[in-house]
Amino acid sequence: MNKFTKLLFTVFCVFLFGCNSEDSIKSIFKEDSPKFQTEIKKTDKTKDSFSPEQKLGGGKYKIAVIQSDDYPEYYEVLTAILQGMQLTGWIKENNVVVKDNYTSNRELINGINGKDYSDYVEFSPDTFFSFRADENNASDPQFKKVMQRAIDGEFDAVILLGTLASHKVLENKEYSTATLMDAVSDPIGSGFVESIDNSGKDFLTARIDPNQYIRQVRLFYKVIGFKSLGIIYENSENGRWYAAVDDVEKVAEENGIKLVVDNDVMTEPTQQQYHQAYGMYLRAMDRVSPKVEAMFLGISGGLEPENLPNVVNKLIDYKLPSFTMEGAQAVKKGVMIGVSGKETGLYNAKKLARILKGETPSTLDQRYEKMPKISINLKTTEKIGYDLPVDIIRSADEIYQ
Repeated sequence: MNKFTKLLFTVFCVFLFGCNSEDSIKSIFKEDSPKFQTEIKKTDKTKDSFSPEQKLGGGKYKIAVIQSDDYPEYYEVLTAILQGMQLTGWIKENNVVVKDNYTSNRELINGINGKDYSDYVEFSPDTFFSFRADENNASDPQFKKVMQRAIDGEFDAVILLGTLASHKVLENKEYSTATLMDAVSDPIGSGFVESIDNSGKDFLTARIDPNQYIRQVRLFYKVIGFKSLGIIYENSENGRWYAAVDDVEKVAEENGIKLVVDNDVMTEPTQQQYHQAYGMYLRAMDRVSPKVEAMFLGISGGLEPENLPNVVNKLIDYKLPSFTMEGAQAVKKGVMIGVSGKETGLYNAKKLARILKGETPSTLDQRYEKMPKISINLKTTEKIGYDLPVDIIRSADEIYQ
């Protein structure tokens, strides 16, 4: 029986005999356990607070999506919200909104356009905009059109994804559409919200977990136990934010981990610079990989979906365990471990439902501190010759083979 077959047998036994899937991850974070008790505030007294209802006056609620780029993280966030909306009844559980059918939010929104996926809400290509990581795209006619429609009150809600997009939208003082913000590394430090308990803007609510990345780094360390870790990022303010560098450095200091760093990469390349960014990231991997026992993948222009297979091939060639901040989409494509976004999706879906039903966004809880649920690619563990502990496999929320 080879290693991969053993892993599959282990997964089969886990599902056959059952277990408490959170026990192992809880044990990793015993010292942090009080932090994981926060849920949506108890104003959610009944299911009625987020159950679906028809829009007054008829028609469907219009939801716009504005994002910084076509990053896999944003796809994770939006698809998790849509899956949460399926659980709460706002979106139909049919074969239209299926995460595996698409790879980006642009594909998803184009793909479901005109199809029967909801009696209550609608997403459409003309209410979607992606900056493609270039703030100059604020002059794009499509962005101007979406913003003007928001200012004119045509949308019932906007889902705002990423720091760049949030900055360009919120700098417009006329903007006041009900907004759900996510995938921003530091909403408070970026000046988008006043505090963890108050956005400071009636129309805005965010998901804030001040310790999410340090928990992810600690999780990766306690699962793998490496003594040296590679991290590649542009040494700029955004580059450090997107790679959670402060948190990586803190965990390294706590545990005596040697960090091997390379900064010769681009965090936010323009459309014309993407292929250059891909090559720069791969060359940085060749410089770092021989010197480390594991690799931490932040968010970078070199980690776009188009280049990710090349990154994964290098991780396999160097036989390195890897962790991605990009979530399950990157794990599905071959990164060894990441964090599942299913629970954050339900959290956001409930908040979005309450917004559509008339609650003021700023009154909704922004604090979201929960134990990370992990995604694992078992095929990658087999290729690099790494045996994950059984209790970690059974704790996984998503397993890819």
